[in-house]
Amino acid sequence: PSLKPALEDTYGVIIYQEQVLQVAHFVAGLSLAQADTLRRAMTKARLKKEFMRIREAFLNGARKKGLNPQQAETVWSFLAQFVGYGFNKAHSATYGTIAYQTAYLKYYFPLEYMCAVLNNQGGFYGRTAYIEEARRMGITLLPPDIQHSQREFTCEGEAIRVGLQPVFELSERTIKAILQERARRPFSDLFDFIRRTRAGEKEVRHLIKAGALASLDDNAPRLLLLNDLFFKNNKRAETVRFIAGQTKLPPFNTYQKILNELEMLDFAVTAHPLSLFEERIPRQNCVRSIDLTRYANKRVLFCGWLITSRRVAAASGGYMKFITLEDHFGLCEAVLFPALYNRYGHLLRSHGPYLVQGRVQSRLPGEANLIVDKLELVKLEKHAIEALLQRKEQDAGAVVSGY
Repeated sequence: PSLKPALEDTYGVIIYQEQVLQVAHFVAGLSLAQADTLRRAMTKARLKKEFMRIREAFLNGARKKGLNPQQAETVWSFLAQFVGYGFNKAHSATYGTIAYQTAYLKYYFPLEYMCAVLNNQGGFYGRTAYIEEARRMGITLLPPDIQHSQREFTCEGEAIRVGLQPVFELSERTIKAILQERARRPFSDLFDFIRRTRAGEKEVRHLIKAGALASLDDNAPRLLLLNDLFFKNNKRAETVRFIAGQTKLPPFNTYQKILNELEMLDFAVTAHPLSLFEERIPRQNCVRSIDLTRYANKRVLFCGWLITSRRVAAASGGYMKFITLEDHFGLCEAVLFPALYNRYGHLLRSHGPYLVQGRVQSRLPGEANLIVDKLELVKLEKHAIEALLQRKEQDAGAVVSGY
């Protein structure tokens, strides 16, 4: 009964650190200051001498309040077991409030919410994961565009427009110049853009590869050719027009666009990066992330793009690693215990993708993770990349080598 004032709200279960103080106060008669000393003494960093001193104070106080020695020991062990997982109530209330707010915003204002998340550089995961989450939510992603993009991501109709800031090595000076100049009047062609913004050759090349100049000319290889000739001919537009003439170059195909976007933006706008590896992934044998719970306690093969990882010390010694992999449908959490981490840890130095074999562990409905027993890095060899770039699609021809 003496535990009731402290634990009634949580049905007899200690959840919050504040309850440790209340239990010590109501059960053992300790002051709140003494109770807080008890809480700190019970943490992993406790000193044994201090821990034993506060334990004796608690047991003696509990006996004075009417508990017999066995009851006092039971309550003490109850507190000691809690310390490993408890957290304070303010922390819980704050995160709970944020969780409700963000769930509400994501449901009722998905476009604006995901745009804000992307402008916040993502969250627990990197920005790439939220790009794919937006895609799974049915939100269209538009590439950066010198005529329409702001510095950051913006909502544009029912889509999200990528800003200019993510473009690799695009200077702040050039971003400001683009925004200022287009406010006066739109850019008419590549040469008008370079002249008015004074963007450097590399900056223009990166903008073209990111798809940001498509509104001037949707043939990126031709734009790259014109940019190269322009800076090699003393920025004489007429000379470049004469040299280039009516040269026609096949546009980039989907695979080249994805490669360019990964290089220039660090994420893909056209499609999921896994699209590059389709021919090297044994799809008929792989389980999708959304189907993992159906394979509880079974060994499966999964292929995903690495979006985050965390190394922690294992209780048995050494290190283990938690990794989060993503396929077209969602996320898969996987763990490599020390022996497996020692064997495969050196491979986890890129986004992959990775072919992972392991046992599905599902302890709650709708939740599953993978206990890894084999991991393989899926590579695109040089000849495979060349084959991708040369592949003809229905809506695009092969890419011109060098552009």
